[in-house]
Amino acid sequence: MNRVVVDASVVLASLISDGPTGGLLLGHHDLEYYAPDVVVAELDPHMARVAERTAKPREIVAALFADILAHLEVVPVTAYAAFLPHARTRAKAAHAEGDESYLALAEALSASVWTYDKDFRRVAGLKLLSTREVRALAEATRRGGT
Repeated sequence: MNRVVVDASVVLASLISDGPTGGLLLGHHDLEYYAPDVVVAELDPHMARVAERTAKPREIVAALFADILAHLEVVPVTAYAAFLPHARTRAKAAHAEGDESYLALAEALSASVWTYDKDFRRVAGLKLLSTREVRALAEATRRGGT
């Protein structure tokens, strides 16, 4: 089982760019994508700016955002609340405040984190995935590999 916690930066990139990120999030493979429930509140205020930057109607951006969210399991805080105290300590030590929910969810699921946010690199013991690594995992699962 390949569980991947998806950071808001990845979702935002998939909304802004026509690059590989969106294709991986919406692709057909056996990766399981998760995000903490804060991802919606974190990204919703940026939808107008995304629409402006991409020259797409806001309704199209909102529909794409909804489609991406449908491919993620958005996990309520109650499912990872027990891991938040430790995540807060780790985030504070790494100067990555604001990322606690992602850290806690990754710990609760024993999952890696796919992110473009450099703050995560400073968190000790956190397994990060690049887009290249996620693509390789997706291709392996599509072929019946890992």
